[in-house]
Amino acid sequence: VNSGLYVGVFYGNAEDATYYSELSDVNGSYSFWVPKHNSYTVMLTPPDGSGFALTTVAGVDFSVDTTQDFALQTSVTLSGKVTLPDGTPMANVRVTAAPAGTNSDLPDVYTDANGSYSYQLSSGSYDLDLYKSNVNQTNLLGRFYDYTSKDINVTSDVTHDIVLDFVKINGKTTDANGVAIAGA
Repeated sequence: VNSGLYVGVFYGNAEDATYYSELSDVNGSYSFWVPKHNSYTVMLTPPDGSGFALTTVAGVDFSVDTTQDFALQTSVTLSGKVTLPDGTPMANVRVTAAPAGTNSDLPDVYTDANGSYSYQLSSGSYDLDLYKSNVNQTNLLGRFYDYTSKDINVTSDVTHDIVLDFVKINGKTTDANGVAIAGA
């Protein structure tokens, strides 16, 4: 459970980047050292249940000692369901959101047993990506797929349902004489 506001900074893709962070004090103040760089992304992670959105600010120049204040926004919800074309929900799909046009991925969320996902975000435009998950994948379904939706405008609560572009294939396995082979 997060009980304070984390101020984090990184550059490059969030998944591959070195991440520096500090918890703000009771006055909202923070202070820490980072390597010089002219294009950091700042990620502000609010306390759980605060009603504030996880907020990112891209392109922040920390190439010299800097005082930089940030204001959090109240959160809006981007949510939806991930399903197959026949309506079957897809559980344990990794969903990644990033401010549109950036590689500044926000922390991943995973779909639940009903295929539902939910992000608490600040108002803005987001890109959404889906990836296979290694969590509880017991069959070939969902072992590999990519999905990207660009520029989802989130200024109030938004439902963005996703139907994966899958097709169902059927057939029968037999030997050369047409005798069925089970488990092939």
